[in-house]
Amino acid sequence: DVGSTSQYTVSGLDNSTTYYATVRAKKYCGSWSPWSACRSFTTLDIPTSEIAFLTPTEGDICQDSTLVSIAWQPVPAATSYELRVGESCGSGGTYPLASSTPYHDVTGLAGDTTYNYQVRVLGACGNWGDWSACRTFSTLPGIYQVPYAPYPPDGYACMNGTVTVGWMPVEYPCTYEVEWGESCRMDAATVVTGNICALPPLAEGTWYWHVRALHVCGGVSSWSPCWSFGVDDTPPVWPEWLESTTHTLSTWSTDPQVTTRWQDATDDCNVEYRVLWDHAPATVPDSLVMDVTDTQYTSDPLADGDDHWFHVLAKDMPGNLAINPQHLGPFWIDATPPDVQVVNPVGGQYLYSGFPVTIAWTAADPASGVATSAIHYTTDAGDSWHHIASIADPLVNTFEWTVPEATTDSARVRVTVTDVAGNAGQATNERWFSIGSPSGAGDTPLVFSLRQNVPNPFNPMTIIRYELPAVASVSLRVFDLSGKLVRTLVAAEVPAGLHETVWNGKDETGRQVSAGVYFYRLKAGDFRETRRMTLVK
Repeated sequence: DVGSTSQYTVSGLDNSTTYYATVRAKKYCGSWSPWSACRSFTTLDIPTSEIAFLTPTEGDICQDSTLVSIAWQPVPAATSYELRVGESCGSGGTYPLASSTPYHDVTGLAGDTTYNYQVRVLGACGNWGDWSACRTFSTLPGIYQVPYAPYPPDGYACMNGTVTVGWMPVEYPCTYEVEWGESCRMDAATVVTGNICALPPLAEGTWYWHVRALHVCGGVSSWSPCWSFGVDDTPPVWPEWLESTTHTLSTWSTDPQVTTRWQDATDDCNVEYRVLWDHAPATVPDSLVMDVTDTQYTSDPLADGDDHWFHVLAKDMPGNLAINPQHLGPFWIDATPPDVQVVNPVGGQYLYSGFPVTIAWTAADPASGVATSAIHYTTDAGDSWHHIASIADPLVNTFEWTVPEATTDSARVRVTVTDVAGNAGQATNERWFSIGSPSGAGDTPLVFSLRQNVPNPFNPMTIIRYELPAVASVSLRVFDLSGKLVRTLVAAEVPAGLHETVWNGKDETGRQVSAGVYFYRLKAGDFRETRRMTLVK
């Protein structure tokens, strides 16, 4: 029921569909007239946007910019078409076309450019359909870019026989053709897909090459310039001298870092050096320790020892190694002072002024060895030190010292040992000892006695202590198992008190005796006593 109006709008109908309509009137008294005759109408057909394109294919990159043919399958019931071509989707110029021409040749496009294109259809009732989805094609460049920026740089003369050439890639899809030879006429060629090309092994000399781009659509660039490079297979010529600026060969030094220098090797290409320190006089440093470009090198601190050798091998930029390395050595390094210990006096004793005491010490220096020893003493707790003796014999490690006139409880002995390299090590005895006259020594022993040596077994020296209740003529001697006299340690008048002496394991001639069992015998007046001791190695 539409009321008293004489028209009515219908919505929600389907496209391209025929519909029928009829109408009747209602009288005032409420009765209806008969339905009118049927009438028909057909809704509009919206043209399709699904276009079946024939050319060019989607993403085609081989179109000639002077003429691009765009074609598609005819659309049924189309009365005309409109084509749009531009550098972005939805932009560009439009071309109206009759329904009988579902194609168009587009001219005047720019080269080396990507274009978008679309088509829409005009229906029978004069209504346009939507634009089709955008498709693309690219035009060929008008001039093909030539490869540039060669590697190696033009004229570079320091390549080895295995050469890879390269260049900056061009900005379009292509392969590359490379030619090379002993002149710019070229002798060989190959095609590669990337912007590098590994050439076959080349002989020493100057070589020439060039490259051009081959577009995937068939276009070809011009050849690049004729570039050149040199192949160097000749090793460097060794320098005439190699020396150290800090050390003398076969001479002990306390400096653990050695600086060496050498004459620059001769080569047309730049030279760098491989250096190596080891303990052999003729080692080829094929294991790289460090590459150095200078002709001077300072080592890391070297360990103590007398067998350090320096080796240097020249290498030029193409990688050619000199036939023979240079060697320099041996360098003797001792940066460690001797290890010194004072064995006697140990401290805690009462020493008599004017009487002898054996000062004994040990000194170990495994590198350069002991050279000299110097002995000092103090009677004022180390405020001042007084010279006793200087000993030039490295084998001597005892000294018979006559105790000076003094009265003190703060005496010590210091031994300073210098090795051949010049390092000095020193030590003092472990505790303070006292010096004074025999009358100040305190309690006098009641009986004669000979104590057991300490340490026992021993190596290389031991302390022998004995007690005298009165002044006596003392003889203290060492014998071997056969009863043969080895060494006389004491042969003198000795005052009453506790005494000690040191045996360093040497005989009367200063030679070291062999390991084994020995006896030491004390004679003091009518007193006799013998004890046993063992020297070990």
